[in-house]
This record gives sequence, C-alpha cells and structure tokens, in this order.
Amino acid sequence: MSKARRFASFLRAHIAGFEASTAYAAASYLHAKLGHKLLPEATKWAVQQGIERVAATSVRTEVVKISAASRTIADELASRGAMQLVRHGGRGVTKVALRQVAGGIGRASLAGFVIDGAIGSVEAYRAYRAGEMDSSEALRHAGIEGVTGAIACGAGVALAAGAVVLTGGLAPSAVLAIGAVGSTGVKYGLRRVADRRHFAVRTKPALAQAGAATSP
Repeated sequence: MSKARRFASFLRAHIAGFEASTAYAAASYLHAKLGHKLLPEATKWAVQQGIERVAATSVRTEVVKISAASRTIADELASRGAMQLVRHGGRGVTKVALRQVAGGIGRASLAGFVIDGAIGSVEAYRAYRAGEMDSSEALRHAGIEGVTGAIACGAGVALAAGAVVLTGGLAPSAVLAIGAVGSTGVKYGLRRVADRRHFAVRTKPALAQAGAATSP
C-alpha cells in the first residue's frame, strides 16, 4: 500500500469513528426507545462483551492505530452529541436522534468520497501521463475509488450506530473503534470485489507481466 493510500485509510477510518462517536447519544436513545426490544438481555450482554473485547484489541493493532488522543476526542464528540439531543428534547426527540445518525452517515460518506476520490484521481492522472491508462480507464479508476470510499466511510458509521442501537451500553471508545475498523474493512472488501470482477483498472505493465507469466 502506498503512503498516499495509507494516509487516506487513516483519515477515512478516523472520520468514520468520530462521526460514529458524535451519533453515540442518538443511537443510545434509539436503543432505549426501540432497540432494547430486539435482543434478549442475555444475548445483548454477550454481544456487548464480544464487541468491547474486539474493540479493545483493534485500537492496539496496525489497522488504524487509534491513539489515546483520538479516544479523548471521541469522548468529547459523544458529549457534544448528547448535549445536542438534550437541547432538542420533547416529543420530536426520536426524529432528532434519527437525523443525527443519518447525518453522521451522510457526512462520513461525503468525506470518504472526497478523500478516496482525490487519491484515485491523482493515481489515475499519473497512470494516464505514463501511458498506463487511457482516459476512460483513468476516469473509471477515480470514480471507483471515490464511490467505494463513500460506501466504506458511511458503512463504518452505520455499523457502529447499529451496534449501539442493538446493545445500548457500549463505551464511546468502542464505538470509535467499530466505526474506524468497520470502514477500513469495508473498503478492503470492496476493493477485492472490484479486482475480482475486473471493475478496477489494471495498468498496461501489469497486463504485460500477466501475459508473460502465462505464455509457454
């Protein structure tokens, strides 16, 4: 993975985690209002324990490198989200909570599109100038990177918010980890699918190498 892609993955993961943290209070309210009926208490407890352990492991891995400073920011964002929910108290609080979650997913998706689209555009431009892609391949490469980045970043927020709605009592640091690691995993999976189905662009040197390997 290039330095640019590694940096893009770092940004995307943290944006997904921070947006998930902002929506934490809203998702917790939705759990108290609706989600507590979806799972039995014993199952909910088991899922909570599993998620907390995986999250605690994930923040120490090389996947996203979630620092103590990032977890402090996540706690602060969760508190701000709770204050926003309190200020909109009343009968319409459920709609406000839903809007907060949807807004977090939307903002993360837009950020993911911009980040990965920008990196994909730079890669496509360099490949086009080097003669490794034609203009249509370059456009397709940039578009695929942008769209998959948007899906991945939004999915990280959705996964984290969904976990809170289902289980309720997750710590903000765990929500941060779910959003970040979920975004990274979804992006990786989408890239694998694109490669397998030949949606991703292969450069001419790569095609030449493949041909040489298969020739007698």
